[in-house]
Amino acid sequence: MVFVDDDVEREAEEAAWVLGGSDIGARGRESRSSSAPSSLEQSGAWGKLGFMGSSEKLDLAREQLSRAQVAAFEPEDWAELSIWAFYAVENAVIAAADHLQLPWERSHPSKVKVSRALHGAHGLPDVSSLLVELNELRKSEAYGEVQPSRSLTAEEIVIAVEGFIEAVGQLVEEEDS
Repeated sequence: MVFVDDDVEREAEEAAWVLGGSDIGARGRESRSSSAPSSLEQSGAWGKLGFMGSSEKLDLAREQLSRAQVAAFEPEDWAELSIWAFYAVENAVIAAADHLQLPWERSHPSKVKVSRALHGAHGLPDVSSLLVELNELRKSEAYGEVQPSRSLTAEEIVIAVEGFIEAVGQLVEEEDS
């Protein structure tokens, strides 16, 4: 018999692993020069994005971007790059949506739809096709499927993600001032 507490603990462990909170996949954490706690550690949410404000979600996206940037250096680590760039864009989309009080669901199609709305109604860069491409690349790398054709280089992916995160940062910081 599984107790509710066991389910909550297992979800927290899985979220910590996905977000780099375990030794597995901690490459980005090891490369940091600071011993200060990460935004993941500070938030205590460990993937429970509903507990985080838009600024914290944006900080999380920035941290994930830094991991994607490490993975983009030659030799490129496409598995790491696809995961961290994908998470960074999705979390930046969520940060902007929450800041603007736009509804979203915890699904990839919802975040693609919201990213289109953010572009159309609020002038943020259109990252909807980037989200789709990164998700396909992420799944391909994770499941060992046939590689999808890459329309972007590792450098172009990082530049696009960074540009979107900067635009969301300007939106959040302008309105918070």
